[in-house]
Amino acid sequence: MPQVRVAVIRARNASFVLVPVEASFGAKSRIEQQTIVDQMALAAERSRMPKHVVPVWDKGGGRLGFRAPQALQPVLREMKIEQVHQIADSFIAY
Repeated sequence: MPQVRVAVIRARNASFVLVPVEASFGAKSRIEQQTIVDQMALAAERSRMPKHVVPVWDKGGGRLGFRAPQALQPVLREMKIEQVHQIADSFIAY
């Protein structure tokens, strides 16, 4: 199981776990992505973190790629992957 550093943020009256992933995540099918997100959510829950996980990746050109609820997307559009890495202070293994 890979262990990854994650960031827990509070936005739009909810807590989310931002999980940095490889850029190739964005090219996976929605089914493959959902399978991974489900595994991440279980791992977050086991670690007593919010089970709402949001995979994020470097989309290039300073943009952050993500798979997130609509309400969180404006917040993430303003972020860069470096910022996620800077605030990441917890770990999950999935």
